[in-house]
Amino acid sequence: MKCRQRIFLLRKLKSFDVSQKILTLIYRSLIESVISFNIVTWYNYLSLSQKNKLNRIICLCNRIVGETNNQLLFQLYNLALKRKAKQCTSDEKHPLFKRFELLPSGRRYRLPLAKKSLYKKSFVPSAVLLLNNPKLK
Repeated sequence: MKCRQRIFLLRKLKSFDVSQKILTLIYRSLIESVISFNIVTWYNYLSLSQKNKLNRIICLCNRIVGETNNQLLFQLYNLALKRKAKQCTSDEKHPLFKRFELLPSGRRYRLPLAKKSLYKKSFVPSAVLLLNNPKLK
């Protein structure tokens, strides 16, 4: 609902012939920030239909702004997950630092044992999978 109201603002600005640079700035600050707020926490718990709805909002904004290189929901999630994981692994005082245990090779992280699907979808296993996958880096 919040995004829909802000899309209206974006459309109005487009009708006033505002430059693409300003439209992109407004999209990123007012709409993308709402969508990506705390995305690391909730993304894996969304249903496919919910992800599709959010992707449609993003694609609609892309058409209004006129940009083709804006990121979809999955890309926003990967970017936020990578940033948060790097933050956790680089700061020894971070509470989750000990959860990211390096394997003896020193290149990959040990995947934590996750018996329940609720934990498998949580931040630490998802971040370890992302950090261990060289294609996603």
